[in-house]
Order: sequence, then C-alpha cells, then structure tokens
Amino acid sequence: MSQFPLDDARIAPDRRPAAPLRREGAATELRPIVLVDDSDIDLFIATQCHARSRIRNPLVVLRGGGAFLAYLDDRRRRKLAPPALVLLDLDMPGLDGLAVLERLRMQEGFSTPVRVMVMSHCDGREHDAQAAGADAFTSKPSTVDGYVQFFEQLPLHWEDVVFIDEPVLAEFDPFVSL
Repeated sequence: MSQFPLDDARIAPDRRPAAPLRREGAATELRPIVLVDDSDIDLFIATQCHARSRIRNPLVVLRGGGAFLAYLDDRRRRKLAPPALVLLDLDMPGLDGLAVLERLRMQEGFSTPVRVMVMSHCDGREHDAQAAGADAFTSKPSTVDGYVQFFEQLPLHWEDVVFIDEPVLAEFDPFVSL
C-alpha cells in the first residue's frame, strides 16, 4: 500500500503505446516528471494535457510541498532514481515553492532540474526563485493548447524528458519477399 493518500499523489494514466527509447544505453524505465501544485483544477488540466502530448515520461502529481518532499524521501529509501524534472508551483499554502526549493538545494546530490511555474509574473518572483535554486521560471499556460504545447517543449530543454518515438518506416522494406 502506498504511503501517499490518493488525494496527495497520483500518477497520470498512460494511455499511450510503449515505445523504445532512441538513445543508446538509456534505461528502459523513464523517470517521471513531477508536478507539485495545490490547485485541483491545475492538476487535472495538466494531467489531461500531458496525456494529449507526445511526452513519454509518466506524470506524477502531488498536492503541496510536504507531499513532494515525502515522495522524494520514499524514492530515496527505495533506491529509485530521482524524477527527470520537477514542475513546482510557487504559491502553495504551508510549505510554498520557495521553501521547497531551498530544502531541495540543501540536499546533497539532488540535481533534478526544477522549473518554477506561477499564474503570472510579478516583480521579484523570478529573482527569488532563481536565488532559491530554480533552473527555470515560467507562467502557467492559460489554455489547454498552451499546456499541451508546454509539455511538448520540455524535451527541447531537458534531456531526460523524451517524446514518444515516431514509427520508423525504414524498418519496413516492401521489396523484401516474405
């Protein structure tokens, strides 16, 4: 039984077909993308948009900074690889995004990239997030298409986030007799 109540941690269903990775020597199990937010609506929309995107990494959604830190502790105890990427909301009750970032950067060996997401840019917030250790800072997409596009852009910036491989037509040779 999972230590995380269903309200705090969910893995988005992966309705996409399994596809091999193109990188040689890459592990067959992809590390998850973790989305940490306190808004049920944002989590739901992101989950649905992730499913519509071509991103192969599973999406884990966690409600709040405390749930995220507990999730990381559990992965370490079970000797699982860290997430490929963390998408972190700044404005959360209790342990907010800045406090989570500061704790992450104090952990020895934590190198997972963290992309901070906010509803809107405000003066000083980007600077505060970068000072706390954020690798990137962005506004949350405001449309479904924007969110799908957001997920589809991730592999261009983060090497451990991968697309579903496109079918390789070269494997089929119509001139070879059966």
